[in-house]
Amino acid sequence: MKRKTRHGIILAVLLLILIAIVTIVGLSYMSPSEDDMRKGRAVVTYNVYYSINIDDKECLFFSHQGDSSLVALSADSTFIYRKKIVPACWINKFSLLPSCFGTLLISADSVDYDLEAYNIELSLRPMLKKQYGQMQERLSVLDRYIEEMDYYLSVHNLQDEGYDYIVRCHADLEKKKETLKRTLDIIHDTDSMMNVRDSKVEVKAHEEFVCYYYDNQGELQHEQCTPLMRNVDFSGKAYWVVQMQSETTPEGAVPRSRHRVLPSVNNIYDLYWDQWGVGNGKADSIVICKDPEKYSGQLYKGKKQGKGVITIDDRVIRGVWNNDSLVSGTRIDSLGIYEGSLDIDGKAKGHGAYASYDDNYYEGHWENDCRNVFGFSLSHKYGMRVGEWKEDRYLGEKVRYTTDRIYGIDISKYQHERPVTVTKKVRVRKGRRYRWVNRKQTVTKVYPIDWSKIRITHLGTVNNKRVNGTTDFPVSFVYIKATEGTSIVNKYYSNDYAQAKKNGLKVGSYHFFSTRTRASDQARYFLQYAHIKKGDFPPVLDVEPTADMVRKIGGKQALIRRIKIWLTTVEKWTGVRPILYVSQNFVKKYLEDEEDLKKNYQIWIARYGEYKPDFRLIYWQLCPDGRVSGIQGTVDINVFNGYGAQFDEFKLSRCVEKDCVLR
Repeated sequence: MKRKTRHGIILAVLLLILIAIVTIVGLSYMSPSEDDMRKGRAVVTYNVYYSINIDDKECLFFSHQGDSSLVALSADSTFIYRKKIVPACWINKFSLLPSCFGTLLISADSVDYDLEAYNIELSLRPMLKKQYGQMQERLSVLDRYIEEMDYYLSVHNLQDEGYDYIVRCHADLEKKKETLKRTLDIIHDTDSMMNVRDSKVEVKAHEEFVCYYYDNQGELQHEQCTPLMRNVDFSGKAYWVVQMQSETTPEGAVPRSRHRVLPSVNNIYDLYWDQWGVGNGKADSIVICKDPEKYSGQLYKGKKQGKGVITIDDRVIRGVWNNDSLVSGTRIDSLGIYEGSLDIDGKAKGHGAYASYDDNYYEGHWENDCRNVFGFSLSHKYGMRVGEWKEDRYLGEKVRYTTDRIYGIDISKYQHERPVTVTKKVRVRKGRRYRWVNRKQTVTKVYPIDWSKIRITHLGTVNNKRVNGTTDFPVSFVYIKATEGTSIVNKYYSNDYAQAKKNGLKVGSYHFFSTRTRASDQARYFLQYAHIKKGDFPPVLDVEPTADMVRKIGGKQALIRRIKIWLTTVEKWTGVRPILYVSQNFVKKYLEDEEDLKKNYQIWIARYGEYKPDFRLIYWQLCPDGRVSGIQGTVDINVFNGYGAQFDEFKLSRCVEKDCVLR
């Protein structure tokens, strides 16, 4: 009897245990209530990147594998990750027991990143070899950009619009250059290490997780998480189990159950819903949409407010919204990355910067996705351009004229001789009688120059000039025409030269080039009559042929050959390189491909518009009709490309070092 009773008790206990197990398992499969589901939700940002390790040391980093290349390969780990926002829910480690400890279940990619890393490792060497060559080309591009910026900074200062952009971008490019050089060195070392038997070169995948949730006070909080495991459920859906670094579950969070015995069955179907939301029970919430063309991010009272992400016209925008309107953000497309202000349609509007993947760059103002108003660009084709833009078209750099700038003039006989109309009485015969009548005649009147009163009082009438205050600028240098061709000498040249120097002006002499005589003869003619003394500015060749003149002497190459003959001949006798004076149109038509001329000789450009010439130059002739006190009539006004410090350096390094006498 006692034995039967004992057996009955054992059976009853076993039955109770079985019922408890069934109950626990059954309860674990029950769907949580709507309120519990809301309190059990969170959002996680999921970042993936790879590293190339040499003997277990992380040396290079990249985002992912592209077309036979490693995207964003760099020695610097601070690059753009493949960042995703994914649904998450709090879970218990043990069914029905309070055992969450900050553990989260999140949906995951179907990609096995460790396997992908292994596959990349198998083809690593040819990819690195290819990218080594590409990075060397990119380094030469950066060197060119930095050199362009160095030149710009050497002839501008803080009062020039855009100067601060260039300073900041210059510093950024210097950092990029150093990182690129370091990356090239490591790639070279990696290739060498692959030949060493005992060395280990491997590719590792890295995942980073950050959880976002609302606390009891309704404030949005975030914390980094540690990955615990990755698995796939019975339906083929992948998920991650991660844990907050504090190993603490936020107050108010309601964790779900999780099976450790059957980890592939975790009640995660709702993580793959088309839409997922997390809120604070007030007005703030975060929504995640499976469709990338729908908004995922922060909401306030159902309107987009705060950070979010959306895809518009195949361009991913990670932006900031205010009252349902997109304000600013980062926009990524197939050509490059834009950062700055955006309109409601995701188009660039306001201030922003765009960097293409092939190292073209623009920073400045935008309207309707077009460069507008003011900005600066770096490009393979045009180098650096700073100034005003209109509907994506570069107009030029508009200069602000102040007393800090260095001004000069150039003169010839036309500043002395002016045609004037006078009325004279002449005796004429009419029939048998003579009588006196008034007749108008044009005569040439000669005016002297009062060199003691030389000051610029007007910058001409061609386009508006931005002048700070009243136009009353000192003249720091003057160029005087000496000769033309092989037969014309300016009869006022010697006196003007002497008087200008007597009044403390820096003086230079120029020759007007002719296509009718040999260049070598013109050079000797100039050297014979021009005064080229120690301390004078470099001589100038003024080249202004018509298209018909160029055609008659044999075309562009014949013209360039003659110009070079004159320049080299004068340089040989004076010991200083002459300056070439041309127009902006001449540069575009004849000098675009003449790299040696542009590199070896300084250029003086005439451009009578509101914009500075788009060219490296030493002087800019900004108008032909300026006014100068002490001179009758109009005068060519010029600006030195730089300020006081650069002008002083020019006077020390570029002037004639000794008197020149042609023997």
